[in-house]
Amino acid sequence: MVSDNDMGMTGGNAEEETPMGAESSGMESEAASEAAQAPKTKSRGGGRRAALRILRENVDSLGKDITSFRKTHEVSSKKLEKQVSSLRSEVAALKSHIAKDGARARTKQEALLSKILAKMNAPKAKSQPKKKAKKSKGKK
Repeated sequence: MVSDNDMGMTGGNAEEETPMGAESSGMESEAASEAAQAPKTKSRGGGRRAALRILRENVDSLGKDITSFRKTHEVSSKKLEKQVSSLRSEVAALKSHIAKDGARARTKQEALLSKILAKMNAPKAKSQPKKKAKKSKGKK
């Protein structure tokens, strides 16, 4: 029969604190060093307990990593949402500016064309006949 202690149900909390930004490779090397020391100091059943303790520590550190990732992800997503909303408002302002510029340009063009057409269609006033050009002095 297997006792509670053999199943990894220990009463004491022997977990070590790991920094929030610890990478999995650091945790694996730590776990490997602990696993290497465990068979030397513990009895046959202690290997199982040590492995379970290592797994709990890894799960705890992964939980902390996930929590920190969520927090940073929320912050960065909020920043990105603000940037997107400001870009949308800038695009809307540019669209209205372009539309106004286009309308002004069309208005100017139409005004100039109407002036040109008015000049071309205006009744020609009888102008004085042009004087004939003087002939060159070489021939008399």
